[in-house]
Amino acid sequence: MSQSYATKAATMMCSKTTVKTMGLNIWVSGEHNHDGPEVDIVAVQGLGAHPYYTWAWKQTAVEEVKSTHRHRFNYFRRREKYAQVDGLPRVTQMASDTEEVMWLRDFLPDLIPNARIMTYSYESDWRRADVKTSLRKCGEQLLNVLLQNRSSEKALVLADHGNTFRDIRLSTAGIIFLGTPHQGSEAAVYDVWLAQAMGHDKTLLESLRRSSPALHEIARDLEASYSNADIVCFYEDKDASYGPWRTQFVDHQSASLHAKRAIYLATDYSGLNKFRGPGDENFVLVRPEIQRIVQTAPQRVEEQYRSHAVGTEKESFRVDFSLQGIPVVKAFVARNVEMTRLTQALLPTSTDQMRRSYSAVFWIEGSSKERLKRSIADLASRLPQHQLSEGSRNYSRNGTANVDEVVEDVLKWLSQPPNNQWLLIFDNVDREFSVPSRDPEAFDVKEYFPTADQGSILITSRLASLWQLGTDMKLEPVNEVQGESILENSLGRLTEELVNLLQGLPLAINQAGSYMRKTGTNVSEYIELYNQAWAILMEKQHLSTLREDADRSILTTWTLSFNSLRLQSEDAANLLMLWAFLDNRDLWYELLAPALDLAIANEVPRWFARCAGDRLEFKECIGLLLEYSFIDAKTGSSSFSMHSVLHHWCFHTFEENKATMSWLALIIVASAVPSETVLHYSLIQRRLLPHCDHVYSILQRYLQAAFKNREYLPSLSGACHQLGLLYSDQGKMKEAEDMYLRALAGYENAWGPEHKQALDTRYNLGLLYKERSMFGKAVQQFELAVQGYKLLGPEHSETVEALNQLENCEP
Repeated sequence: MSQSYATKAATMMCSKTTVKTMGLNIWVSGEHNHDGPEVDIVAVQGLGAHPYYTWAWKQTAVEEVKSTHRHRFNYFRRREKYAQVDGLPRVTQMASDTEEVMWLRDFLPDLIPNARIMTYSYESDWRRADVKTSLRKCGEQLLNVLLQNRSSEKALVLADHGNTFRDIRLSTAGIIFLGTPHQGSEAAVYDVWLAQAMGHDKTLLESLRRSSPALHEIARDLEASYSNADIVCFYEDKDASYGPWRTQFVDHQSASLHAKRAIYLATDYSGLNKFRGPGDENFVLVRPEIQRIVQTAPQRVEEQYRSHAVGTEKESFRVDFSLQGIPVVKAFVARNVEMTRLTQALLPTSTDQMRRSYSAVFWIEGSSKERLKRSIADLASRLPQHQLSEGSRNYSRNGTANVDEVVEDVLKWLSQPPNNQWLLIFDNVDREFSVPSRDPEAFDVKEYFPTADQGSILITSRLASLWQLGTDMKLEPVNEVQGESILENSLGRLTEELVNLLQGLPLAINQAGSYMRKTGTNVSEYIELYNQAWAILMEKQHLSTLREDADRSILTTWTLSFNSLRLQSEDAANLLMLWAFLDNRDLWYELLAPALDLAIANEVPRWFARCAGDRLEFKECIGLLLEYSFIDAKTGSSSFSMHSVLHHWCFHTFEENKATMSWLALIIVASAVPSETVLHYSLIQRRLLPHCDHVYSILQRYLQAAFKNREYLPSLSGACHQLGLLYSDQGKMKEAEDMYLRALAGYENAWGPEHKQALDTRYNLGLLYKERSMFGKAVQQFELAVQGYKLLGPEHSETVEALNQLENCEP
């Protein structure tokens, strides 16, 4: 929203039928106001969205949805709480138009009578083969369109690109984001797959992935250009269906911006920009934000122009960057993720531009009170002439001035009103201050802050008590390469001995470094523990297949780490063992969660119920596995992977509970198999296929005894049926046949051949054989299915459908 200026072209109102798919659409001119519109409201649609229906709420009616041609087993049915939506069965939900409310046109003008209200539309539908664009290109086009349609260069913008759009930025009063994924969305990966499968350009979708560099750059530019703007972020608090899972398309973290308010709306992602009327519970939350921005627009825009006018005055406080007094590391190991987070928090546009973004950057030694004061006093000689007394400026040269007086002068200089773009770094503030003080060199760091509330201050410290002073940022464990480098830099020749012992294997070195960091063990102690652990492992005969020289190093380091992990968390240890029975390349929370939404949830182990039933518990377990370097996080997603050697070791090392883990892995994969009615179901099935193949490979060996147990037969048979459906959809007919036959045998042993689940499986087997042109076997299965279905009645839909298939089953 921005202060209004007349457009160059004559005003012509837009309607549903005349709305343009590209450019500005004016819905309300604001001309009925005596003095003309005072503010412009520009609503920008999302990527690939419709220029009208993006903002229109529709009253819906219900229409029956026809069932699919195949019979899916009912044992794995969703619990009743998922079976209905607004009191109607899920399968009957289908929209049809009966009433539309376009809130920007229909009731917002009554609340903001002095506003001209527009929408902006642009080509970004990635489902079209001819659309090739990027986020940056879309944003720049918006700026140009606004610039062309205003007699002055003032409008709502996304980023500041030099003087060309300077006045646009300055006239922007505020921005409201409705579910904008500033840090990307996990759901984008499915659209990327679909675009790739369709042969369409996926550049735009790639930029929407979680932690996308393109999004990071745009968010960084936005914060740098609009750090003082009135910005509010809204996000959904309800999950939306995506494949077999329910998830938030844009979660709180991604929808939020640093130091800006974030408010949730009681809807899923699709309802964030649609409101039924002025009394809509979600619009009641959005309305006061719009009204406040409009009311304060004149004062805010005036202040932004005034601040810009005095910008040249601030240049007089610029101090050249200097490394004087800053400790230099001979072999610095970069931590790019932390540096990016730090850059975002401190608001410069990039790490390389930090010196130019701040008028001055000062490093202050905080290891003791005396060093702190001298460090501040030494800054005096670097400050511009005539802005500080000569006595203070000469302190570092002759040391004759009183250090406390020089410190006071420097702090006063930092507090001058136009001098508000400096950065102070208080480094190594690790002495705990108390009253009375027990440490004469401890100090209260707040006493050395400038009195004016301006500028930026960064404190590095191990003291938890300092976190209350501002936003805290904990340093995460280093990655593999960084760990090896830090270990080598800090431990020198002892590291060489350890590397030689571990035969130079990166996996073993990383595991050893993670263990030492986690437990505080030094190299000598670790080498002793290593040799003891190997002696114990060699006594276990079942590990003979892993006794090659390379395996010795890897197995021993992992054993030490696993024993430590198990002491900290049995759940995390069990999750690691379960992972050995799934594919090692792709594990994510939503793969596990569906198993608890089903009727067999009471059969799963308690540790799994905790881990799969609570995302926070899952993250805690994953966090421990990451800290011990058992797994790796996959860039740009919430998925994790395990090295194949570790995966092999986990499977062959843990002999206990192999049958239970095999059964649980089978149930997990089966629970996640989507039906044909789910959006992008084929892509989701392909993601599940590696897990399905892994479960299939261990089914024969570890679950034969379970198939003889009537207690487990229903869940095992239902799971095999699901895997049969997935294999059939993916064209792996041999495996599909095997799974169907296993399911059929299980159902018949548990409930008899006339049971509905057994008949459904026979029917699907008939379809499979028919598709493979094995008509004799197909006829046999259809005949048995018809015979059983007749018990439901000769006119029953499934009886009729099976008869039709039988009659058409000819070469």
